[in-house]
Amino acid sequence: MTMPSPDPVNGAGNGAGNGATGTAPGIELAAVLLRAVRFESQLDLGAPVSAPPQVAVTAGYQQEPLANGAFAVVLVLRAVGRAGEAPLFTAGIEQTAVVKTAGLAAGEAADWVAARAPARLYPYARQALEDLLGNSQFTGFRLGVSCPPLVPVAAGDAAAAG
Repeated sequence: MTMPSPDPVNGAGNGAGNGATGTAPGIELAAVLLRAVRFESQLDLGAPVSAPPQVAVTAGYQQEPLANGAFAVVLVLRAVGRAGEAPLFTAGIEQTAVVKTAGLAAGEAADWVAARAPARLYPYARQALEDLLGNSQFTGFRLGVSCPPLVPVAAGDAAAAG
């Protein structure tokens, strides 16, 4: 008689030989919200843009625990466009999400969320920033598919997305 092997995701045992049960560890974006948008152009309305601007994008991230093992996360993208040394615009997007965790010990959840949530939230923020700039004088702007390196954002700084 053969015994079924333990199902590492849903069944008896987790495949590690320790008898633990449950789901595979991971995160889920339970809600995604565009929280703040800011755009300031240093050009006069209707002024021509002779060449695409040089755009520098920075990303910031913060998170805080909520009830039931969930987290509130904030991804802030800031963009500064220049023509040489002359500033053309500043733009900022603050994208927030409620992130739920599954199959993680309480002590591991914050690290898992910090390591994975920015990449899951980035496509939403990237699209919002591209749409914002595309509806301005600076059309044709596209961000890379990978999130820029993250810097910590203090709670008060996240509210000023630009």
